[in-house]
Amino acid sequence: MANPTKSTMLSSLPDETVGEMGCMQQGDKWKTHKMFQNPMVTLDNGRGIGVGDLLEISVPMFNVKYFLVNRFFKQKMSIPLATPNDVSASTEQNYVVYAEGYLVMDPLFLAVSRCRCRVPLIELNTSRTIPKNSFASTNNGLRRFDVSEVGQFLNVQPSLCDDNEHVFNLWNNQGFCERWKRNKPDVDLMKVVVTPLMLFTDDTSGNLSKQYNLFDSYLMIPAAMSYDARSSKNNCFFVCTSNKKLSAVNMLSPLVEDLKQLEKGVQMNSIVHKQTVLVVAPLLLIQADNYRHSELSMHKGSVAGCFCRKCKIRNRKNPNPKPRKNATAERRADLMLALEDPTLLPPVEHRYPLRTIDDLILLRDTDDEEDGFTVNGSEQLLLLESYNPTLDTPIKLLHTLPLGIGKTLVQFLLKTSLPKAEVDLFQNALSDYRKCQAYSRNFRALLNHNGSFHGRDFKQLTQIIPVILRQTFPDCAERDIIDLTAKCFDVYSCLYSMAYMRNFTGDKDAFIKMIDHFADKLIKCTLHLDNFCIETKKTPTCLLSLQPKLHTLRHMASGIHRFGMSINYETEHGEQFNKFIREEILRTNRHNPSKDVSIAFARQFIIHHVVSGGSFLVNYKNPVSKLLFDSRENANNDYREASRMTATTAGLFEYKTPSETMDFFGAIVRINRGKYIIQKYVIEPYSITLYSRFFNRYRSPVFEDFLTTVDNNIVMKPIGEETEYDLEDIMLKQRLDMHSTYNFGNLGQRRLLNIHKFGSLWSNLRISNQ
Repeated sequence: MANPTKSTMLSSLPDETVGEMGCMQQGDKWKTHKMFQNPMVTLDNGRGIGVGDLLEISVPMFNVKYFLVNRFFKQKMSIPLATPNDVSASTEQNYVVYAEGYLVMDPLFLAVSRCRCRVPLIELNTSRTIPKNSFASTNNGLRRFDVSEVGQFLNVQPSLCDDNEHVFNLWNNQGFCERWKRNKPDVDLMKVVVTPLMLFTDDTSGNLSKQYNLFDSYLMIPAAMSYDARSSKNNCFFVCTSNKKLSAVNMLSPLVEDLKQLEKGVQMNSIVHKQTVLVVAPLLLIQADNYRHSELSMHKGSVAGCFCRKCKIRNRKNPNPKPRKNATAERRADLMLALEDPTLLPPVEHRYPLRTIDDLILLRDTDDEEDGFTVNGSEQLLLLESYNPTLDTPIKLLHTLPLGIGKTLVQFLLKTSLPKAEVDLFQNALSDYRKCQAYSRNFRALLNHNGSFHGRDFKQLTQIIPVILRQTFPDCAERDIIDLTAKCFDVYSCLYSMAYMRNFTGDKDAFIKMIDHFADKLIKCTLHLDNFCIETKKTPTCLLSLQPKLHTLRHMASGIHRFGMSINYETEHGEQFNKFIREEILRTNRHNPSKDVSIAFARQFIIHHVVSGGSFLVNYKNPVSKLLFDSRENANNDYREASRMTATTAGLFEYKTPSETMDFFGAIVRINRGKYIIQKYVIEPYSITLYSRFFNRYRSPVFEDFLTTVDNNIVMKPIGEETEYDLEDIMLKQRLDMHSTYNFGNLGQRRLLNIHKFGSLWSNLRISNQ
């Protein structure tokens, strides 16, 4: 709060903008949980407006003159409702602050509207607060009326209806937010700032070999910051670490005590408000891998009978187990005999009743262990009002998709589906794809090293495999094993494309429905692949459909509902912080590494805070400053699109001149004397002749009006001649992967738009619906 560059980024109102999702403030928890509602907003003139205040309506009509405030939120508007000088306008561009509450009549008796109404603060007189004691006594209860009784005379939006008790408590200053009211010596109320937090926990090796001697650690990240700000090393705050004496669960006790104190509120000096404020810091979520999430949810992990920490699905065993090395001769003979006539895997229903926080509280209080759950010390987190272990442990993208399902599919393709000669042919096709300009990083590794691929390798590889697999092997349809694997890659990459989006615009419910659709379809495709392997006695069999990580995809949609886009709570940048922890461990004498590492990070944060606090300006180009402030940042593995346009760059362009504006698909052929030479393309419409001749009568269920390949990649047709444009008149709105081509015989070549690139699937779905 005392850092001027970070203090303004620590708090944010719930964002209820319709038709978009890009930040954690747009998740359901931030919008509905009582611990995340700001009890007060500070206007530009320094005046504070709080929950429970009675404000006068600027233009009252009939008997309705006042508004009882229940909560605050913000909403992005295409045309701002307020001018820059309005005190009620949000400091963020195009955002308007709303108050949600109740309309109040002004006769001798008190009457409050039945439904909450949403009113922009500019519609209210915020210069003074109306004293409630000027109204009639409320000892006899409240009279409630419908908004329709007084007409739609205000810019109000009826919302939820509340019972009389909630409104009565709000009127009599007995609501939930009253706990945070503190009186200052000058009688005014102390301003309250809500700064939600996220915790990240992981283990890292304290050895040079990066093996053994594991240190468990905790980091703290301010949740209200933007994705780019949270990804910075300087905004990941080290909390604690330990190797042998304390595990991650053992370190919870002091952490929970501090978090409970932060939920109650801690007085701090704010450099923005220039006074002491009450800081409330609820816990939004905990980022971790699946194993650590299970530990912190009182769960035994994936080896338990109920392997999922979120629902009550039971573990399913392999019906065709192979004999172990230490199996007896009799047992080995029985298993080998059973493998002669293997059993197919039946379909699995992945929708099971969800576990609730009440289940965990009952387990804690009775100590009656349930299958899959146990009292292991993490029950201390149940003491926090803001945290729910069953809901606030969202799935980890990196180890669920790239290093989970994606890794299994890639290794199955290279080791089982394709023979060695065809792997070499596939390697040549991937090498040709390095020239594609649609990605900030291209795949350059050799396929025979797939056992040591990193997450970034699987990220890039699974985006391009679907578009080149069937082109490299045109006889896929006749080879069942490759065809089934290609179908799995197609569905997986569609899900992958949507999961790694930074933000989106459109219908939120339709987007989440698509996530669920591809998750269900991937489960079915992997089951077909597994059963084919069992029938043909392929070794090793895939058995991907038995992986617990495949089931966790069923919970991805609920995480997006609760916290926003999945990329907001990915763990990659937190894991990259492990290298800084390891470096500090290696500098110690190993006598007390936990203390030594904490002191080293504390010194770094103190220096960074003092310098960024405005005491003096720092020249970051100075090598001494770089050494002093440790300016190294986490590597950027989010594959953001490159901004520079070069030859072969393809995408959606905007041509803008004073007289016209036009959007079109195109690819830059060359750059000549300060001008772009661009070939335009259009989406090839669905054609019965073409789809029956070239694509085995396949019609895409995703893009029904477009001509697509069997893998749902869109066929792009060139139109007209190459056109010359001035550099300043052309802007690249979205970079697309149109590197691959398809030969239509005498009709010429067409380009293929790869929908599996991050974000391309959803953007083209919006085009198809327009």
